This record gives sequence, structure tokens and C-alpha cells, in this order.
Amino acid sequence: MQASMYITAFLLCYTIPIINLILEFCQRDHSSNDSKAIVHLVLQPLQGFFNALVFIYQKTYDFKQATGADWPEAFLAVFKTPKEVPEIHFLAVISLLTQFHSSQLAVSSSTT
Repeated sequence: MQASMYITAFLLCYTIPIINLILEFCQRDHSSNDSKAIVHLVLQPLQGFFNALVFIYQKTYDFKQATGADWPEAFLAVFKTPKEVPEIHFLAVISLLTQFHSSQLAVSSSTT
């Protein structure tokens, strides 16, 4: 889900500027539409802000899931005590699954 939010932030910031550049290139006089240029100048630098929102959302969500806190409390905890926010790593989850699977295989082979 986090990856899709980063992709959405990228598309939000770069779709209109890319369309603007294509239209500008296709026009014979290569003139720019001022409204599209303004949208381009406003959205393109905002990608870092949107990426920060995605990052903070994920940290808040992880803290909320780990502690059962509500959204405002989890949001404040991310900023006040960032070291208390649990780190949830995808590879750690995979290693837990492989450990569980290998333990299940050991149990099933010892019972037969």
C-alpha cells in the first residue's frame, strides 16, 4: 500500500507537467499555456511534501496498529517519541513465515 501511495504522489506531481511539456512540444510556435505552467511550477516541488505525508502516514499507522492508539495520539507520538514507533520490515515478516513453515514441517515429519 505504501508503494502505491508513493506512485500516486509521483503521478500527481508529474502527470500535468509532462502533459504540459508534450503539448508545448506539439504546438507549432512552442508557446506555453500560462495556467498549465503555473500548475507545473506548483506541483513539481510538492513531491517531497507528498512523500513526507506518505512516510508520516505509514509511521502513524504502524504505531496505531502496535499500540491501539487513536489517530491523533499516534500522529503526535510519531513526532514526540520517534524511537518508540515500531519498525515493521517486510523481510522480517518473511523470515517469520519461513521459520513458522520450517517448524510446521519439523512437527509434521516427527509425527509421521
